[in-house]
Amino acid sequence: MDRRHKEILRQKRRDLVLNLDPEGVYDGLLSRGIFTDDMIDEIKSAGPRRAQARQLARDLETRGSRAFPAFLECLRETGQHMLADLLETGASASVPLPLHLPVQPRVIPLPVWNPVKTERGDVPEKLFPLKPRTLPLARE
Repeated sequence: MDRRHKEILRQKRRDLVLNLDPEGVYDGLLSRGIFTDDMIDEIKSAGPRRAQARQLARDLETRGSRAFPAFLECLRETGQHMLADLLETGASASVPLPLHLPVQPRVIPLPVWNPVKTERGDVPEKLFPLKPRTLPLARE
């Protein structure tokens, strides 16, 4: 691997560890001859996703001149375009790259209003909150 590519991998290791989905690139790197089945198994046995990403980045440095361009292709094929662009340009990430994690919706309570009917019918003249504006302090 070129010295310049090794340096990019080292400089961007933190971004790789935080944002890389290694499961997505294993097949592409295997089919391109960058890694063997045994090497992929060794990376998978490194532990959780971040440990696998760290090990993959280390091992890529030892895999010859085709490894870096093949890795970029695999990133693009698996939809990890922002990470590929980051490595290709060598620029620093100004904002953290999004993780591919399932999103859990958050319930945000909304204020509830009690309309007061007026002489004009259904149109409320003024809205009043159902809860008091200030909470009473509990005495100990």
